[in-house]
Amino acid sequence: MKRSMGVSKYWINSYLLSLIVVTGLLLCAGGVIYVSCIFDRKIISNVSEQIAKLLIYIIPCIVFFTFCMIKSYDIFGRVAIYEDRLILSAPFRKQLTYMVDEIRHVQIDYNILSTDKQFWVVIGSDMIPQKYVHKINELPITPSRLKMQYTPALDKRLDKLFTGRLSKEYSRAKSTLRAHGVS
Repeated sequence: MKRSMGVSKYWINSYLLSLIVVTGLLLCAGGVIYVSCIFDRKIISNVSEQIAKLLIYIIPCIVFFTFCMIKSYDIFGRVAIYEDRLILSAPFRKQLTYMVDEIRHVQIDYNILSTDKQFWVVIGSDMIPQKYVHKINELPITPSRLKMQYTPALDKRLDKLFTGRLSKEYSRAKSTLRAHGVS
């Protein structure tokens, strides 16, 4: 029997989101200073030089925002967990819905960034491909597979969400956490 629960929302990767927000703010702040210096007549008097200097700033901004749009699910992805489905939303991207009764596999894996291990919960209709084992941060989010960075709050919510076979599979998947001393 399913337990009644409300909607819970979780960021896909709150650490990456924080890093991107700080980078974006620094880029904008640096840009304001840079652009104000460009158009200060004392520094550059030639209009073509002003345009060239402005392009030096605009091109990295375009690359940064293009990267953010392409990796939108990984950076800005937010999962809403309902009783019967998970919905992934991200700016500039199509909303993805994962029905609980269509989920076939629940796995937990990790990737290593510097000396720390980041654990991820992977939910979907197919297994993690072998080339992404222990490189889970490189695993793309698809309409058939969702990854979320593990947190204790997410763990509690998924424990309530999964019943029957998925509950057993999720409990087995958590052995990865226990093996690495994560509670």
